[in-house]
Amino acid sequence: MKKLWGKEDNNVSREDKFLRDYILQREWKNEGDRIEKEIDEEDERREDEMDDYERELNFRFEEDGGKEIQTHSRTVDDTMRKKESKRSTQRQAKKTREQE
Repeated sequence: MKKLWGKEDNNVSREDKFLRDYILQREWKNEGDRIEKEIDEEDERREDEMDDYERELNFRFEEDGGKEIQTHSRTVDDTMRKKESKRSTQRQAKKTREQE
């Protein structure tokens, strides 16, 4: 490679000079190390997130009130909902007609 480009910079274009320096100085290895470090940091962060999730999932029953299932009432006393609806009155009317 050194024979191909040589040391003379006067006949070499800017792009070729960059390419020559990049190959001869093996700069792609430095870039690969940087990328590997970023990937390793991302992997560690992701593994920590998964460990936290798994810990919460596995120990959810050991927390206070974890053995009791929370339930909710089907009827709410303080609701704004009307007690009677058009459907229920129609059903009642149908029952009375069928009984007659």
